[in-house]
Amino acid sequence: MHPNIPRIHSDLHSSENKDYHLQFKWNGVDFSWKAENDYRKRRVAKTCDKWGLTTKSQKLILNPRNFFYVDDIHGLILCVIPKVGSTSWHKSIVVLTHQWDRREVMDPHVLYGQLYPDLIKLEKFSEYGIAYRLKHYLKVMFVRHPFERIVSGYRDKLEDPNDGYRHLGKFLLKKYKEKYITVDKNGTRIPSFGALAQYIIETDDDLDNHFRQYEKTCLPCQVQYDVIGKFETFNEDAGNVLKLLQADHEFSFPYSNPSSAVKTSTLVTKYVQTLTKHERQNLWAKYELDADLFGYTLDKLFNETS
Repeated sequence: MHPNIPRIHSDLHSSENKDYHLQFKWNGVDFSWKAENDYRKRRVAKTCDKWGLTTKSQKLILNPRNFFYVDDIHGLILCVIPKVGSTSWHKSIVVLTHQWDRREVMDPHVLYGQLYPDLIKLEKFSEYGIAYRLKHYLKVMFVRHPFERIVSGYRDKLEDPNDGYRHLGKFLLKKYKEKYITVDKNGTRIPSFGALAQYIIETDDDLDNHFRQYEKTCLPCQVQYDVIGKFETFNEDAGNVLKLLQADHEFSFPYSNPSSAVKTSTLVTKYVQTLTKHERQNLWAKYELDADLFGYTLDKLFNETS
């Protein structure tokens, strides 16, 4: 880490250190990609204004459910949203920060729990350290269509959960009893997609992280992001982040599998159609701000107004 960058829990002040300006290689990315990224940023800014969420406060209030991760070597702040390429990003960060070897981390058996101790969260720094990084670092977040993310989360965490993630399913089985219960391929009782939808509709501030809104997780009306990537253009956007950091020569991003993304997107209608129109619209209402911020609509799926 550069000696002028305040370390975790440090109380260094700018008067004690010359500013360390990181140079990001914007002239190294394609002009059309930069133009699209600029459009995404303008849309977020306008939407924040429209919803009355733009803040002039220079102080960012973080909590453990804001997943801002820091790479001090390259000058990166990345807000990682579960079910939006999060596994690839977690693995990338520990390689970029030189804490894991790429060959080791790409082992499919390496899970988030093993990486977590080596992930540095922005909230761990002093108030000055947080402000310094927000001013100087490249700030990045990725999003996807809210309903795609919900379906992906349901399939991964409820329909076929691993042994380390069964608490949400147990909670929903207890909460909804027989009303929203189905069985999996082994005949085991599991919550239906309708159970997940009802849970999201009825929950305000304590949603499971895999379904928590983008606005609450990454605070895009408080943080002025430099790059807003999308799952639909994940490989291109992630590759350009590495170019901006001038890290593309030292690290090859673990690109997402396009066929997997297509598979999830084609399944969205199948799952969401199990809901009534009223349930669909109530579920969409929970993500209306996210959709407005990042340009997603409901009508493309169901010919309904969002």
